Amino acid sequence: MAWLDGGLGNDILIGGSASDWFNGGDGADLIAGGLGADDISGGAGNNILSDGGVGLRNTATTLRAVLDRWAAIANPTDADYAALTADLSFVLDNASADTLRWQDGIDFFWSSTANPAVVDILDRLASERRRQS
Repeated sequence: MAWLDGGLGNDILIGGSASDWFNGGDGADLIAGGLGADDISGGAGNNILSDGGVGLRNTATTLRAVLDRWAAIANPTDADYAALTADLSFVLDNASADTLRWQDGIDFFWSSTANPAVVDILDRLASERRRQS
């Protein structure tokens, strides 16, 4: 098990093939748990949290540019969520139950519902979005 702590600032944390524990800390974070039963806490700030892997659909940008744009949005609109969805591609983990936690800010949750025997635990506000597959 790996323990990853983003600390201060905006972070991109990517997990591996085992179960991992993530704390984004202060600032906006993009956290992708990878495989395994992960425990993901975004921390303070606007976060993008995924139970699996992450990639780019739009090769003209970078993960850092997407995260920086997301961090600057105080109250995301439907257009903001659509832009984020257009830029990022997620491979969701439907083999392990993950825990994704909200702490502060506005988070965007990406988690799998493909395997009814494996249910992710999401601690999120009603106003926060979840993208699932």
